[in-house]
Amino acid sequence: MICKLQGARIAAFATAAALIPLLPASGAAARLKRPDPIEALRRSLEGPSVPYRGEVKIVNHSRQSRERSSLAMDVFWAGPSRYRREIKDKSGSIGQVIVADGKSEWIYSPSDQKAWEGPLPEGSKNEIESEVRLISANYDIRISPGRRIAGRATWLLEFKSRATGALVRRLWLDRQYWLSLESELFRPNRKVGSAMRFTSVSFNPKLSQDLFSFKPRTGWKITSRLKPASDAGADASRALPSWLPSGYVFEGEDALRGGQNPVWHDRFSDGINILSLFQCSSDVRLDFGTTGAKPVPMASTHGTLAQTQDGLVLSWSRGGRRFVLIGPLDLETLERVAESVP
Repeated sequence: MICKLQGARIAAFATAAALIPLLPASGAAARLKRPDPIEALRRSLEGPSVPYRGEVKIVNHSRQSRERSSLAMDVFWAGPSRYRREIKDKSGSIGQVIVADGKSEWIYSPSDQKAWEGPLPEGSKNEIESEVRLISANYDIRISPGRRIAGRATWLLEFKSRATGALVRRLWLDRQYWLSLESELFRPNRKVGSAMRFTSVSFNPKLSQDLFSFKPRTGWKITSRLKPASDAGADASRALPSWLPSGYVFEGEDALRGGQNPVWHDRFSDGINILSLFQCSSDVRLDFGTTGAKPVPMASTHGTLAQTQDGLVLSWSRGGRRFVLIGPLDLETLERVAESVP
């Protein structure tokens, strides 16, 4: 049985601005010693060793036209377990807040009486090393002097697929603190799909501890960000991930039909991006109109990686069930979500 699910709509926001030529390697740039690209990647994953605050612009480029949409975000960082992100709407008002208080990550809208609570994102040294190995195995990483961003000198990291040679991502890293100040994520058609850029940033600012605390008001509805508020009517064999990227919450579900078996579509969102998980019996075939399918090894099984205009598509089977994960995220993040699905 074939369940036709063409054109999964995924809103892709994530990484930074226009293609700008590098300065010629002359003068000070020519004499500047370039760091090892793997070490630069490792330090960027570890995050800055000092507090910072900044203003960020996020841009999404339309797949069908030259139109683009953008939003702004204020970021406050006091460490991997204490941070705050305020996403603003077009009027400049705060539409959504993501805050880590040292114990949990909270996501809420100031105008709603609803909040999501979840575990803090993990980032141990072993996990960072595992991610570095995975990225370096799949991508050729090169480093060169980058342009100044928000008044800061940068290194430019470029990631090219070892399989296709296509440029997949660009990161501009602060030379002193290794924070990613700008990034670009490319679509399979090699055009920039989404972008992020710091328009201003300051390191070692004085940050009020009130920024990193959240207490739900009386009457607010508190929901786990990893699962729906109610599992009533859910398929007993349906599985949900136990790990999501920072900021993502369970958004909704649909029960589609594929022969005699339901096809569950669970959606997770960070208020900007949408991550979709499809699952069904292994005798149901799902067709998303993908291209470039190739086998990829996973920690616990074997999967297939493909592409659509909306992003990467990772599929795998386990225990007589078929799973498909679609989102505007990199392969390493998709694999971590996939491995957390029981």
